[in-house]
Amino acid sequence: MADTGAGSTQASHSVPYSVRATLRLAKRSKHARRRKATTDVLNNTILALENSKNFLTLAPIPGLSNAVDGLVAVLEQVAKTRSNAEAVEALCREISKLTRMVEDVRGQVETRVKRFDAGSQERQDLISSLTRSDELRLRTERLNHDLGELYNMAQSLGKGNFFKRLWRSKRDEDTLRTIKEGTSYAILRFQVAGHLSIEGIVDGALKHVEDIHEELKAETARQQAYRDEQTLQALSSADSAGFRSVSNAAKSGYLPGTRQAVFKRLEEWVSSDKPVCFLIGPAGMGKSTIASEFCRRYEAELGASFFFRRGDPALGSTSHFFPTIAGQLANSRKELRSHIVEATRKHLENGRSQQMQYVARDLILDPLRVAADAGTLCRIFIVVDALDECNESNSQPELVPECLRLLISCALQYPAFFRLLVTSRPEPPHIEDELQREPALHDISTPLHLYRIEDRETVDRDISEMIRTRICSTTPGRMWHDENPTAVATLTHQSQGLFVYARTAADFVGRGAGAAQMSHRLDLLQSQGNAFGLGDLDQLYRVVLETAFPPADLDPKTGEQLRLILAWVALCQQPSGISPQEVANLSRIPCSVSLPMLQKLRSVIIFEHTDAGTTATPSEVEVVTSKFSSIHVTFRDFLVDSARCGSDYHLDAAAMHTRLAVDCLSKMHSTFKPEGIDDDYAMWYWDAHTVQANPTEELVTHLQDIFLTASDWDRRSRFFSYTYWCVRSPEKALVLVRWADAKIGRTLARIIYACSNEQPAPPRR
Repeated sequence: MADTGAGSTQASHSVPYSVRATLRLAKRSKHARRRKATTDVLNNTILALENSKNFLTLAPIPGLSNAVDGLVAVLEQVAKTRSNAEAVEALCREISKLTRMVEDVRGQVETRVKRFDAGSQERQDLISSLTRSDELRLRTERLNHDLGELYNMAQSLGKGNFFKRLWRSKRDEDTLRTIKEGTSYAILRFQVAGHLSIEGIVDGALKHVEDIHEELKAETARQQAYRDEQTLQALSSADSAGFRSVSNAAKSGYLPGTRQAVFKRLEEWVSSDKPVCFLIGPAGMGKSTIASEFCRRYEAELGASFFFRRGDPALGSTSHFFPTIAGQLANSRKELRSHIVEATRKHLENGRSQQMQYVARDLILDPLRVAADAGTLCRIFIVVDALDECNESNSQPELVPECLRLLISCALQYPAFFRLLVTSRPEPPHIEDELQREPALHDISTPLHLYRIEDRETVDRDISEMIRTRICSTTPGRMWHDENPTAVATLTHQSQGLFVYARTAADFVGRGAGAAQMSHRLDLLQSQGNAFGLGDLDQLYRVVLETAFPPADLDPKTGEQLRLILAWVALCQQPSGISPQEVANLSRIPCSVSLPMLQKLRSVIIFEHTDAGTTATPSEVEVVTSKFSSIHVTFRDFLVDSARCGSDYHLDAAAMHTRLAVDCLSKMHSTFKPEGIDDDYAMWYWDAHTVQANPTEELVTHLQDIFLTASDWDRRSRFFSYTYWCVRSPEKALVLVRWADAKIGRTLARIIYACSNEQPAPPRR
């Protein structure tokens, strides 16, 4: 044993003292670093816990702040130990889970809270929901209880002097392990007790408040929407003005594939930077159907549509126009609704019946300005159909032009957003007058005249397709059509380019009870002067005449001039019509009188040159020399049928033929035929009027003055200077002779016959 001790001592002394000192220093240094690291871990964990209390101000889970304090107290007690670094660090790692959980809950709450404005009631209620949660309170009470027990357990750690702590190190290590396991269990139970996570409880508490506020918000929105709707309902608007209205169903019968030339031009306008488009055409040309189809095609951008209807108190008045447009804009454009509602409230403070300029400014222009300033305004189409059908054109003629000007002013102020399409007949000339009044309008508008866009071949093709489709819409109609393949062509020819006639005729035939009645109705439509099945056309013609020339405004002189103009429309024998200048030469109605009247009739008459193809504005000479004629033979038949036309505009055909025959004969009797002029209406058609005339004293006198002096060259009438005064064919001459023989006497008839035989052959016309 002694040798062994001596050997050990000897071995110990064999290691140099300096080396042993170095090793002891290194060991103490390592323990110091480890203690420092452990201390850093403890301090950082405590700091993290302290910081988490700041998070709890945003996510105030009841009692959780006390739990954090409890954990801090446990860690401070653990810090008193000078050993068992691994156990201390393991405990810190478990406690860090709570800080991460608090951070996660904070983020969860912050994300939800940030949806609401700072200081808002919603934000306050969300935060308060956590403090009021019973589930959260029970969880934290249990956690605090568990942590209290752990704290009590930690009281024994690190007590006594160095030797006592050294002696208890093994026991402290076991205690730390127990505290670590207890902390882990306490936090876990706090987090997921009963399979419901703390995040889930927080989410439920927040969602409950959110649901309440969403319902309150929805209820508030419903109440606000109700108040807004009540505000808009207070406006004097017309519910059935829009293109979707049942009352406009007849105008929505567009047939796919037709009117392509028109829609091509409309699409070009849509793509252009011009905010205004005028679609102009006579009555019955399908303008309303085009407008309705345009609304359908561009419904996503349609702000409002107003289809005027004559005779309707709401749809035939400008007093309902702007309120209706405002109401539709509020319902169709979210970016404008609140502005229009607010504008309406202010507007109504001054009464429901205000002048149009204030209505347009308050309800349309001001909301547009606010939305434009806010940068929320998008392109909006406004479609106004049948401006000519506004009743006030007669009673208060200044209102419709003012309405149009105010509409255009919206387009002028916001050309990039406010796109306006207006359809109208040529008369009343609201559009033309506005173009003349405001020259700048030419630069920002696209006028489309139907007669200048579509050629007759295209129109007939579309009409044929429409007739075929309407007749074949029923099984009996389809069977009849298959058995009568020429019926569509017949009705197309009868239509003469007038869509309203085509539709009316097709429905009249197609609704016949069986094939025999359909064929009978087709025959009726082809008979001269037929009035069956044309009620819609008669109504259309009456409206045009009453609008252009109200009976109350027709003094005797004006009435007589109008009848003479209408007589030339209805009874003119030249297929291409007659010009205002020729009317002036024959009937002594100056162009200054006839042209304004003819302009008012532009919805039912056609000017040969000014309505055909060219977009240039006709000169004065072109206007007075352009031949005019009836838009359709049914208008001519209408004027000479008192049962259809009524007494105010009815023409006695025989009496008016007498007047026109006398006018032709007077001109030829009193003036020589101009050299080189063979296209003289009186020369070619005086006899056609004569054979349909009453043999009045005036007419008979003219005929006798002309023909009874035919053989006396000194007294011979200038009538005979018109070389081709009678013979267009032997048959025509014979009809004239027979009329003279029956109505006047054989002597005059023989002279007329003899004179006609002496004529040279006329040139081909």
